[in-house]
Amino acid sequence: MIRFAVACFVFVSLFHFASHSAAAKDPIPLPAPAKIKPAMYCTGFAFAEGPAIDREGNLYVVNYREWGTIGKITPDGAASILVDLRKKLPADGERLPSCNGLKIDDDGNLIGAETGTSQIVRISKDGQKVEVLAREVDDVRLNGLNDVALDRQGNIYFANPGQKNVYRINKAGGSIDRLNPEPIGSNGIGVTPDGKHLVTADSEGLRLMILDLVDGRGRNQRELISFKPAGSPKELSGEEFQKLAAKVGVPDGFVFDEFGRLYLGMWTGAVVHAIEVPSGKILATYQAGGSQATNVHFFNGDLYVTVAAKEAVFKLPLGIRGWQYSKACGF
Repeated sequence: MIRFAVACFVFVSLFHFASHSAAAKDPIPLPAPAKIKPAMYCTGFAFAEGPAIDREGNLYVVNYREWGTIGKITPDGAASILVDLRKKLPADGERLPSCNGLKIDDDGNLIGAETGTSQIVRISKDGQKVEVLAREVDDVRLNGLNDVALDRQGNIYFANPGQKNVYRINKAGGSIDRLNPEPIGSNGIGVTPDGKHLVTADSEGLRLMILDLVDGRGRNQRELISFKPAGSPKELSGEEFQKLAAKVGVPDGFVFDEFGRLYLGMWTGAVVHAIEVPSGKILATYQAGGSQATNVHFFNGDLYVTVAAKEAVFKLPLGIRGWQYSKACGF
């Protein structure tokens, strides 16, 4: 009993130490992009998205084998379907349940942006229970969800590009707050490790947006980085967008490392950018393994990238630890 108590104390102490001291560390230099070769880790996804990894190294990815599922790949390579959401949740007319972004909460449950019928869900570790956490806000039905993020207090943030909003589900009480003072493009979403900023990927605008989090509200909404060349028009026609997107890439999902640097998958760019926050400076650009890099997650010094065009997950050996956004997530 004494050993167990000491072990728990050490674990909790280390977790809180990491929570408050990461920003004070001197960042580990990023490896040269030429030295990083993406290696295929697993394949078999109808549309590879939403990677999440727990502390044991189990990888969770949506749409394993077919749409609407969440796959689990163990460290020894055993793959299985954790849950088929089509069997756990009702359809919405012709729209069938399916997740996009995933994160792992303190208890090891999956938090998912269920984009098929537009709701935020919590999925138990064994995949047997699926609970709806948010379906509407202020009596308005959500529409067009995409990604989720967590902070260390257990609050859930989610991107709602269909209605150009970002929200937080407060752990205490479950109330939901809209955080953007103005309409905002939001595909990927994340809270910086210091808790001071919320970042979103405005895919339609080919840019990242950033808000200051002050007293529980989003303030000072602004552009963090634009991928448009200087002099590009503010509004693009459909043809202009497609041409530019093919050239510079479309920002999608992202995560942070333990030093607060942001790693962004580019949908059409076949790359992952490492970006300094809040300056918006691109620090390095790594090959993702293929086109349509949808999202990323760290584990044990490696960055895992879901690459939809290859129906696969690739691993980049960066030698960098991720930010531990919850007690049960891998980093």
